[in-house]
Amino acid sequence: MPVATTLLAAGLVGILLLGLMLLLVTRMLSRGRSSVEERGLSGSALRYKPALRLLAEDDFTYLRSQPGFRPGIAKRLRSRRVAAFRSYLAHLEIEFLRLHRALRLLNLYAPQDRPDLVRELVSQRLVFSFRMAEVRFRLAFLALGMRPVSVQPLVETVEKMRACISEASANLAVRPVVG
Repeated sequence: MPVATTLLAAGLVGILLLGLMLLLVTRMLSRGRSSVEERGLSGSALRYKPALRLLAEDDFTYLRSQPGFRPGIAKRLRSRRVAAFRSYLAHLEIEFLRLHRALRLLNLYAPQDRPDLVRELVSQRLVFSFRMAEVRFRLAFLALGMRPVSVQPLVETVEKMRACISEASANLAVRPVVG
């Protein structure tokens, strides 16, 4: 078999494998998208919007101003909201880890080395871990009067990871070989 034919066959197999990998990653990322997300609104931002105000003091201030208020009511409400907030945190962490894994796969199969992407992966992992620890710390001391917890920085980190994946996916688009 001539060398040119072998190289052509190897190139076609490579392009086919890259196309299949791109299709797999695209399907993995688009699984579970709603029509709202397709209109340009972020899934994370919409999904975690209730968590942004779940522990806000406004509701508790209003509750204290109502007739018949007893401290036990606020305590029960706060404990239920903390439990719901913890559930949001768990889902947010799972989503971040899924996106982080997808970006690592994109980097692994990229046609060229992307040290900027590796730095971004490490940076986002550190930022997310730090912010998650901060939120958990504040949540633990919320009963002692520490200021309310916000999940907004964590959502922003997930959104940044999603943007990195979009950029990396666009760079993986199969380009015709000229030669």
